[in-house]
Amino acid sequence: MTFTQVQNGSAITAGVSGGVTTLTLTLPVASTAGTLLIACIVTGQAGTPMKISVVNGANPNTSPGWEWCCTAPSNVTGAAGQQVEIWCYRKNPGGITNTTWTIPTADGARGHLMEFSTTSAYQVMELFPGITV
Repeated sequence: MTFTQVQNGSAITAGVSGGVTTLTLTLPVASTAGTLLIACIVTGQAGTPMKISVVNGANPNTSPGWEWCCTAPSNVTGAAGQQVEIWCYRKNPGGITNTTWTIPTADGARGHLMEFSTTSAYQVMELFPGITV
């Protein structure tokens, strides 16, 4: 199985306002059409739903679009816990430089956006067994 990293965004800390966390993940340059984008996000509160709200300043509801791959909640002693989610965008249309996520919590978040190249769709299934190709 061969995945080649095309580019790697910076780790970003979200802003919090009015009880909502807004996280804008970026890539150094525009994505290439057909590659795999992966967003990793961790929040300060377990059980918090995440929603992508903007891609490059526009509505992200493109086909196939972003797909939720997995959630990993963890309990932290003396706190409400944390939650890690991984989202992927298979065969992205290209030109994506940023994505904005909204999370209904005032506990904050951090995230990271990456781009990978692969030639076989089944490889994505092996990486994320929860989605179908």
